[in-house]
Amino acid sequence: MVVMASDIYNIFGQMTVLVIRFFYCYMHIQTWDHGEIMLPAQLESLKKFHGHLGPYVVVGLRMGKFAVEKRGVGGKKLKCVVKTGTKPPISCIIDGIQFSSSCTLGKGNISVEDKGLAEALFFKDDKKIKIGLKDDIKSRIDREMSKENEEELSLWVYEMSAEKLFNISIE
Repeated sequence: MVVMASDIYNIFGQMTVLVIRFFYCYMHIQTWDHGEIMLPAQLESLKKFHGHLGPYVVVGLRMGKFAVEKRGVGGKKLKCVVKTGTKPPISCIIDGIQFSSSCTLGKGNISVEDKGLAEALFFKDDKKIKIGLKDDIKSRIDREMSKENEEELSLWVYEMSAEKLFNISIE
């Protein structure tokens, strides 16, 4: 049997396509046959921290990550005022912020105001970042959220760009 270079190329080309498809599926969100969603590791950790995974805890995660990235610091130096109040589901934003920013009630560098807004103010020294969930995004979450699709909505929030997700003001 003679094996031609083109045959080897075709075999390796097909294998390459399969490997690329596998890694694409592995890196992106996939649903198992039994309806369970595969979550990125960070969302799995957030789910364990919070007790379940809903879109508002992911909004908080994204707010905290954005603030830390823009200020280059977490921990005690970064402070946060969350405007959600303490009534779920919107108050789940607080846990997402604590998870991602190191602003925690225990350290005393986060506080909560009962304004009912999906908004947080982060500050370090004299620099501030105000991050608010866009109205159309909040409306969609409130309209579509249910126990059956909360993880799907969470992934939608997780993968969205900060510009589409938030109104951001940096001072």
